[in-house]
Amino acid sequence: MNSFNDFLLTDAEITESRLGVPRENISNHTFEGNKIDLLINGKDFFLAIYEDLEATKKGDFIWMTGWDINSNVMLVPDPNDIEKSQHSTIQKVLIRAIERGVDVLILLNKNIYTPFTAKDFAKPLNDAAGYTVCLPDERHNSYFGSVHQKSWLIKRLNETVAYVGSMDVASGRYDTKEHEHTEAWQMQPSFIQDYWGWTGGMLKIKGPAVIDIARHLYDLFSDPVPPYNGTTFTYVPEWAPPPVGVYSEQSYIQTQLTAGQKGAVNYQYYSNWAPKGEMSLLAGILKAIAAAKKYIFISDQFLWYREIMDAVSAKLDDVEAVILLTDGYNSMDHYILWFDLTITSSTKAYYQYQALSKLKDHPKVHLYKTIKELLPDELRTIIYNHWKVIMIDDEYAIIGTAGIELAAMTNDIEINLGIYNPHLVTLFRKRLWAEFLNCDENDPQLTDPIAATALWERTAAQQGRVRAYWPPDFEYHYIYRYVYDAFEPDGRLSS
Repeated sequence: MNSFNDFLLTDAEITESRLGVPRENISNHTFEGNKIDLLINGKDFFLAIYEDLEATKKGDFIWMTGWDINSNVMLVPDPNDIEKSQHSTIQKVLIRAIERGVDVLILLNKNIYTPFTAKDFAKPLNDAAGYTVCLPDERHNSYFGSVHQKSWLIKRLNETVAYVGSMDVASGRYDTKEHEHTEAWQMQPSFIQDYWGWTGGMLKIKGPAVIDIARHLYDLFSDPVPPYNGTTFTYVPEWAPPPVGVYSEQSYIQTQLTAGQKGAVNYQYYSNWAPKGEMSLLAGILKAIAAAKKYIFISDQFLWYREIMDAVSAKLDDVEAVILLTDGYNSMDHYILWFDLTITSSTKAYYQYQALSKLKDHPKVHLYKTIKELLPDELRTIIYNHWKVIMIDDEYAIIGTAGIELAAMTNDIEINLGIYNPHLVTLFRKRLWAEFLNCDENDPQLTDPIAATALWERTAAQQGRVRAYWPPDFEYHYIYRYVYDAFEPDGRLSS
């Protein structure tokens, strides 16, 4: 068995990922007193955050960063109580908190994909407060870059809790383990992409690790460069560590970040916390993969960043199994906002194939995508897999907002948490695999991760929730490069 030192980045490695600038505001890691839960799918996350938001009172605070948000998403949809359901829409919940005297600070991504969402969502909150508490954030290196992290910090009941993961409070995200189109599902705002469902989730964190997450959000809020069009928050308090609980659990937790070097150096973004950018997130992933001795599990929507997939390939002689879960290339076969995005499906196939080429036909490698069980494999039956998870050897997990893609590793604002706790990681692995394989988390077939590869194979063969997948080998077309560059801006100075 490895130790936490084999996985967590050292101070020197973090400094190297920041082009020689030490990271001073965030600790290397925390250990004692952290309590972590994994919330799977939108229903569980929405309910948890609803209860925390509603528990806030005057003098408490709500801090949030998000890639997307929809004013009319109901946190607790209930077809038997329409009034309560409408009362639980995210914008109304936040406005009520502001009216109670809760201090709110929210940054919402603004780029070419989301030109209006952030501005439209912000205005009613700012009107309720009487000053600026919610802003679009366009501090990234490209029209196509993004503030991609989904994180919440909520002080309530004299304690601060954090959420970090892959789940925006947006259309299409509300779903359950069953992924059925229930009445509650149908109550939510319609989703422009015609997938069957959506799987993703969030970590809920209590304890000292919350302070590191809080400091990162504070540094975003207090950055000297205004988030949007010269506009900044009316008031950002002086930094003070928020109150946190202390629990009996002992989990090593390390905050790993991406902030683009080009954005930092060329535009002076992040000057108060990452003046040359930060790529500790990529460094942390590569170090974790290099430490693997038993298995590597990765779940990601794109899986097309070659440096990481080559690192996985380099470990094939050392591990017993590699299980990869992604979305098929046809998941991008859409028209969105009047733009023909169907070309993105073949672009995705091409770059997925290139990134995964060294893994092809290897007996230890198992690649799958998620489809609603017992339905044919087509666009409308996709359960969109939006998890950003890496698990190694039932010892270490990296869970957060960053996908296996160039922009997430080098350009966008992202946050992952590295977690070393073999007992907890094993529990999370069983729960997550139960979601993908549509079984009970206590199923004895999940006990041994290597033996469980047979369960993945059987599930795929029986038209279960996962299906065997490999992207087709399309011949290169010059337009793929333009599409890829739009999706994946490179934030490195040396690129």
